[in-house]
Amino acid sequence: MGQRKLGAKPTDSGGVLMPEQAAYDVTHYHIDLEVIPEEKSILGTVTISAKVMAPSEWVVVDLDTALKVQKSTFKVEGKEAPLEVKRKKGQVWYRSSRMLQVGEEWKLAINYSGHPKEAPRAPWVGGFSWAETPQGAPWIATSVQFDGADLWIPCKDHPSDEPDSVDLHITVPKPLVVASNGQLKGIKKFKGKKTYHWQINTPINNYDIALNIAPYKEVSYEYTNVLGEKMLLRWWVLPSHQKQAEVLLPEFADHLRFYEEKLGPYPFRNEKYGIAEVPFLGMEHQTIIAYGANFKPNAFGFDFLHHHELGHEWWGNMVTAADWKDFWIHEGFCSYMQALYTEEKKGLEGYHQYIGTMRPKIRNIQALAPITSKSTKEKYFHAPCYTESDGDIYTKGVLVLHTLRYLIGEEALMRSLRKMAYPSKEMEGKTDGSQCRLVSSSDFITIAEQESGQDLDWFFEVYLRQPQIPNLLVNKEGDYLSLRWDLPKEMDFPMPLEIEIGGQRQRIEMTGNQAKIPLGNINMEEISIDPDNWIYKKSEYKEKLAFRKQLSEGLPGVTFKELKASDHFSQYYELFIPQPMDHQSPDGDRFMQRAYFGFAGFDRPMILETEGYGAYNYTKEPSKLLQANQLVVEYRFYGRSVPESGIPWEYLTNDQAIEDYHRLVTRLKPIFSSKWVSTGISKGGETTLIYKSKYPNDVDVAIPYVAPIILSREDPRTDIHIQTVGEKSTRDRIAVFQREVLKNRQAILNEIHRYAAEKGMHFKVGEEVALEYAVLEFPFSYWQWGGKPEEIPGKGASAKEQFDYLNRIVGISFYCDKTLDRLAPSYYQHMRELGYYGFDTSNVKDLLEVVKTPTNRFFAPEGVTLTYDNTYMRKVLDYLETKGNNILYIYGGYDTWGACSVNPTDQTNALKMVLEGGSHSTRIKDFSEEDQKKVYATLVKWLNIEVTPLENVCIE
Repeated sequence: MGQRKLGAKPTDSGGVLMPEQAAYDVTHYHIDLEVIPEEKSILGTVTISAKVMAPSEWVVVDLDTALKVQKSTFKVEGKEAPLEVKRKKGQVWYRSSRMLQVGEEWKLAINYSGHPKEAPRAPWVGGFSWAETPQGAPWIATSVQFDGADLWIPCKDHPSDEPDSVDLHITVPKPLVVASNGQLKGIKKFKGKKTYHWQINTPINNYDIALNIAPYKEVSYEYTNVLGEKMLLRWWVLPSHQKQAEVLLPEFADHLRFYEEKLGPYPFRNEKYGIAEVPFLGMEHQTIIAYGANFKPNAFGFDFLHHHELGHEWWGNMVTAADWKDFWIHEGFCSYMQALYTEEKKGLEGYHQYIGTMRPKIRNIQALAPITSKSTKEKYFHAPCYTESDGDIYTKGVLVLHTLRYLIGEEALMRSLRKMAYPSKEMEGKTDGSQCRLVSSSDFITIAEQESGQDLDWFFEVYLRQPQIPNLLVNKEGDYLSLRWDLPKEMDFPMPLEIEIGGQRQRIEMTGNQAKIPLGNINMEEISIDPDNWIYKKSEYKEKLAFRKQLSEGLPGVTFKELKASDHFSQYYELFIPQPMDHQSPDGDRFMQRAYFGFAGFDRPMILETEGYGAYNYTKEPSKLLQANQLVVEYRFYGRSVPESGIPWEYLTNDQAIEDYHRLVTRLKPIFSSKWVSTGISKGGETTLIYKSKYPNDVDVAIPYVAPIILSREDPRTDIHIQTVGEKSTRDRIAVFQREVLKNRQAILNEIHRYAAEKGMHFKVGEEVALEYAVLEFPFSYWQWGGKPEEIPGKGASAKEQFDYLNRIVGISFYCDKTLDRLAPSYYQHMRELGYYGFDTSNVKDLLEVVKTPTNRFFAPEGVTLTYDNTYMRKVLDYLETKGNNILYIYGGYDTWGACSVNPTDQTNALKMVLEGGSHSTRIKDFSEEDQKKVYATLVKWLNIEVTPLENVCIE
């Protein structure tokens, strides 16, 4: 029921039904096959009977490429008709000599043979299982739910078309026994072989048609069903397991009683209740359940495999999803029945314990029941490799029904389940096949609304149609407890909450997805929200309290504001953490440093993002890669981390900032003891590297993105880069553009003035200064952000075109008062310790009127000491190039800051990745699949933990 790493891909089944197959309805399969164990092969004929539903000249049949068609015969209304045959991959295309008309009936006999696919990981990645009994006899079984029956028979491989009946004539060597679906009509013996005739007279999924072949012994147990009829429970087992089967059958009878009492009579009692022992875990084959669970109970004291597969006789075999997009109706409903069985045996406490085992297994990557058609591979397997199962159709399905029970009540839910199984009392008496039907999730929604008397569209839109689950944001706001459901796209979710305060429970309505509760003198720790965990949500209140308590102990004085939790985070917070203004005087003045914390689990790795400026609140790439916790720390004295009294410039140093991070890591490592990874982008990446050089053992790995190590106030390497990067023709276009803008000075200034007025911008440096600096900045920004040469306005462009492009690449707002005030700490640091870049005026010197000696020092704050330390960053670089281990450098080849990149020597254990033509926005996801795999392999080697690939990269 969880996520399984299978190491093999299925061949797929279902999906969008092609028109050529939608044009006919299969009524019968006649399967006449010989199974040859010593060759692992099959040969014979399958005859498909069908009725034309739409005019078509094509009949398309699915058949795996491992099987070869020898001959095909086609009859329409009993008369043989010529066919044109084409083999297209896993299909056989038959073209009729005329257009087939609605209502006509045809039969297609296909003679074929071959070695059917051997199941690599039955039953999930299926085919034929060619095993041996402990005594060495052949033990053969099919399992094709996720691959389709076309692995061994020609068929229309889609869940929306079930034949009304099937005949199987299966020939095997003596003394083997064939146990299959339906009723045994006879056995013919001849020349060391036996042919078993099994007949199915009710509609059946094609994947349910099953072969089970071994020297079986049959054991049985008499059972009286809910209608008072006696019937046999029949089990075909290996002779060596006969006694274990006899012991278990009474429990299996109790499983059957449970299902009949909850859902109605066993649907296929006119045929049989059968089980066959198989050499894999199990499968829900209609009237012949595949069982291979070793006769052992689960942690709740019952045989989960049989109980689950038996449930499929109702959910899957009688009630069948017409498209795999609604697969949860099969698996989620069956799994929930097991929770109800646990409740029957162990009470409500046992029920909740069972539900609790489901929660950690849920991924929430794809919608549980999307609107669009899906194949088995798309719905059950995890993209992009499709070698790992996505078990949400089981586990999340359970939680959806569990939550629905809370919302509409137990009685309404149970009525809904029974009505979904049998829409009427009359239907419960049917055994002629009319009890079977195709459904979608909409059928269940309609029934649940009828039985509860409630509008439930909002409930199912959230839980079925999209993957993200609701998150209850809990914050203390003054004397009130603020509760708010957070959902994607502002979806409506008026889920009421049960709250316990002072031992008294009350139901709180969440009007508009929110509510406020007066706290009075009550602490948040004295409150219990959804105390029995009835509502499926990102995190439980007690989990929030546990996280806040742990962090408060590690970081005394920290404040919390819960925010939207995206991606893999179950909780997300804006924090304000008390930090020493001066780490040399730790007991002195403090400032509150803002951080964002995404919580994934106390046992998960930790990503520490060292921001270079203010803190940006989004899920970082390394966090996704490692499914890690994430702590994003705002650089001291930036953003909302500025002290109330203003910036104390003397404490805005690299060393003080590094001590901020070191203090946080030291205090949090005892709480989060897994691997630690530091990361940052641009100036933040530079900070990551400085931190690594000062405290190399604080983190296990560092991942700086586009991080420069600048060696002077105006590092000449950036000018060299601008003069040599890319094509000469592009550099020439840039030079022409710079000159054209300055030649058109007054018109451009008019555009700046208009734009500034529109945006409410002010320029204390003057609009003309802003223009000239923007022109000088243009080559740097163009290569930094990956401009496109064909978009550069040429000679003759209008002033508006010129300004718009300059504004897009550089951003005139870069020089407005608001931005310069925000970046004042940055200019201060660059002029004191970090270094920066200069401006090459050679191309436009004759056109400059106000900026005669351009320098970034011009933008630094006034009235402060700006003495530059030219040794600080050189020491950092020396460490990185000779001792910087476990550092993954990410750079863009065109990025101007790449001129100041680190070049680790062979003395280090580091990896530098440069994306050809990449910009300052280069990330791991931008690299080729081959390069990404190199990155992932390196991280796995350094961290010894699993990596979740980005985008559509498959790591098997």
